[in-house]
Amino acid sequence: FVGGVSGAGEPPELTARRELAEELGLVRVLRETTDDEKNPLSEMLFRCTVCTSYNRCVVSMFAYTMDNHRDVISWQKEEVAWGTFVEYPMVQQAARLSINRLKSRNALPGGNDFSDDPHVDDSLDDTDESNPDWKDWDFVPDGLLVWEAWEQWRRQNKQTFADAIIFDGASAGK
Repeated sequence: FVGGVSGAGEPPELTARRELAEELGLVRVLRETTDDEKNPLSEMLFRCTVCTSYNRCVVSMFAYTMDNHRDVISWQKEEVAWGTFVEYPMVQQAARLSINRLKSRNALPGGNDFSDDPHVDDSLDDTDESNPDWKDWDFVPDGLLVWEAWEQWRRQNKQTFADAIIFDGASAGK
């Protein structure tokens, strides 16, 4: 997820565009699209509220469609420690493992009511040499609440994951 806080009066779509350009260098999202060009940023997919003991915000979710011929990712060093494209089942399993680690420490924000998604592909093993530490990825705890909302939205809308970068932009301050 790419995320950020909206400025005073800033619409969620503008926040999404700005954060994609800042954090990933995807500047095409800042340009106006022509009639024959598809907008790479989706309409808002859904909105959810994240409430923890240290954070309360409204999150607006968008998807960005990457064009490998026109887009070049340039990670913002201050915001992104590491990044690459990985298979979606790997992200699902890594998120589940991160949730389980937080549950075991009673550190999961919002309680321990995260779903055990039966749709997660458990067939991955440690043989992916491009991402050898994926089972140890720790997700930002409040980001996992957004992850749960995303997965729930996907199931309800029967969405499969396409080649998209997902954005969560808070429309209220963190």
